[in-house]
Amino acid sequence: MTRSLLILFSLLFVNAILVNAQKKVKYKDLIILLNAKQYDQAEPFLKKYIKDNNDNPNAYLFLGIIFQEKTLKEDVLKETELLIQHADSAILNLETANKTIDEREIRRNDEYYQVYNRRDLRTGEFGVKLSDVKLDIEKRIASVKERKQNVRKLKDYFIQAEQKYISSVKRFQEVKQGLPENKFYLLSSEKTKETLHNFILLYDSFTTAFDNYKAISKLTVKAGYNQVLKFVPIKSYDSDGLGTSDFMKDEVPVWNFKAWANSAADVIANDIEPIRIELTKTDFQLNLLGEKLKKDSVSVNKQIEDAISKFEVAKLKKYDSYPFPASIFDLKVAELKYGSVVVENKMRRDSADVNFKFLLTQNEFRQANRLDSLASLFLTRDIENDAMNYQDFVSKAYGDVSVIKKLANALKEYGANEASKKQQELERRKFSLSWIISKADSIPLFSDSTVRRRQHQMLSIEKEHFTAGLKFGADSLATGYFYTITPSRIADVSATFNVDKINFKKRNLSMIRSLTKTDGKDQIYFVLIFSEGKIKDKYTASVAKIYRSDGLAWSFNYLLDSKPAELIFVQETGELSIKLVDDLGETKIVVIDKSGRLIKM
Repeated sequence: MTRSLLILFSLLFVNAILVNAQKKVKYKDLIILLNAKQYDQAEPFLKKYIKDNNDNPNAYLFLGIIFQEKTLKEDVLKETELLIQHADSAILNLETANKTIDEREIRRNDEYYQVYNRRDLRTGEFGVKLSDVKLDIEKRIASVKERKQNVRKLKDYFIQAEQKYISSVKRFQEVKQGLPENKFYLLSSEKTKETLHNFILLYDSFTTAFDNYKAISKLTVKAGYNQVLKFVPIKSYDSDGLGTSDFMKDEVPVWNFKAWANSAADVIANDIEPIRIELTKTDFQLNLLGEKLKKDSVSVNKQIEDAISKFEVAKLKKYDSYPFPASIFDLKVAELKYGSVVVENKMRRDSADVNFKFLLTQNEFRQANRLDSLASLFLTRDIENDAMNYQDFVSKAYGDVSVIKKLANALKEYGANEASKKQQELERRKFSLSWIISKADSIPLFSDSTVRRRQHQMLSIEKEHFTAGLKFGADSLATGYFYTITPSRIADVSATFNVDKINFKKRNLSMIRSLTKTDGKDQIYFVLIFSEGKIKDKYTASVAKIYRSDGLAWSFNYLLDSKPAELIFVQETGELSIKLVDDLGETKIVVIDKSGRLIKM
């Protein structure tokens, strides 16, 4: 059996006992109903008990609470006299209880006061304090008295407030004039501000009437008509602000028309009107920068932010999510930024750094492409319709919307042409990054063995460091090469060296591999080129040693027992070790001294 069912059966059992108690009511049975707040069932038995026993303070307390509960449930506007009668009874019984409840009473009958059982913060123990009981009773008496004194004064103010609110709801629709929200603000005028002012006066008369009502109503705590206005913000311009409200409820939801009207007036005075001024000023400033860029051929990037800083697009987006003037400014700013970056980059193109030049061109392409994209996007707008919301701006800055259309089309064509040119230039820059220039030779920084006609075939590369491979002459014989990779793509260290010409033929490229090693200071470089194809159970390999200062030191061919897997350079001895790994995974070390002689096999 659940706890709730057990309590229910207990209450029914107690009730049955009380009903059958013809002569005497036992308080220990009655207290069960009272603690369970079954006041309707307990009231007749409690009155009978008090009639027979006038010395139980707890009984007077509960009877006072019962009458107080009645005053909270009774309609202050429809059952005023009955409420006052019950208030008198509540006060009488509560005062009797307050006079007679003392420490002795609580100690003897603490089970009657379990509703006041609290944990002592100092000791951590639960218990009932006389001060808690007294305080609660005194609060109840004060509350009932206040309710009794003020309940008669409510109705007149109540009716007046209700009628004024109905008038406000009707006036709200008249203020909007059937305009959508963005047009209401963007097309606002002096007449709009006057209408909002009168609307606020009407709403103030409603709230004043309700405040007079509330000044009395708020004193009747927990009363049926202790209404509180719940001001509901106007969030949806189109759907909010309709319908009346039930003023008979404790919580009365009313549209906050005053807040909306004040906000609307503030928007017009503090946002819309200043923005109208700033729109024209911003457009003028951008035009001046455009003239300076074209006339003086100087970058205006640093001045762009100052030109548009006073235009607060975020404010405008509250009333127009896709502001027409902002799109125009975006177009003009994109044109200025592209022109400025081109001017800035002219002075930087003398750099020998190919990567840097690539980045410059890449930035120019991005800016030109942005201008093209923004112009294309702008031309998808309903320009005629959008311009109607900004008649002041259009007329002052352009005279007519057709001028704006011509401007957008011109920028679209310009942006597209410039983006195309910069894309082609970018491809050329990208191509130049993939080659090293050494005298008359162009050495690829990429591997492509499928192009057999290419002289140079890259075998290994350390990005932005060095590259090595084979160069095939007209006789198809191979020569090894090594080049450092510099920002200018002009090698500062280069070397060609002899390799095993018989085995390193172009037709065998798919089997030729390379390993490289440096001294860690980029003063000494080693290149090992080998074939994965065996020659009489041996692997042919060519090793070259190259100094940064003197170029090629030596190069020799070797026959190795297994495939080379790693190069190890010992700085102290100048020896180069080659780690070999056979087909079974077993390793072996081959050592070459600093002069290229094989000293350990």
